[in-house]
Amino acid sequence: MWRRSPRKHQRRRVALGLLPIGGVAVGLLAIGGLGFGIVALGGAAFAGYAAIGGLAVAYNYAIGGVALAQSVITPPSSKSLPLSSIPHAPFHWSDALLLIVLAGALLVVALSIQARRKE
Repeated sequence: MWRRSPRKHQRRRVALGLLPIGGVAVGLLAIGGLGFGIVALGGAAFAGYAAIGGLAVAYNYAIGGVALAQSVITPPSSKSLPLSSIPHAPFHWSDALLLIVLAGALLVVALSIQARRKE
């Protein structure tokens, strides 16, 4: 069976400050998996001035895999195709209903497992 860590109720928190570093970082120069700031670096970086990351969204400058800004510093490589060239299947209301049913079923299963572990 799995062993529980001694800190079983430890909560993950957001890193805040001038130079926050963490899983989720919010501040002036945010560095983390998910960064929000004036300048942000991370897997997903959202910034007011410049962003660097796999998904980089900024007002002025962005560098990354998917970069969205007024000025994208590194253009996409010539080998990559534009996003509009990827075919997308139409999304029908029945797909949304199926997704809701699956999510509900998973929630019921997760809650029943949690209730059994508390006994």
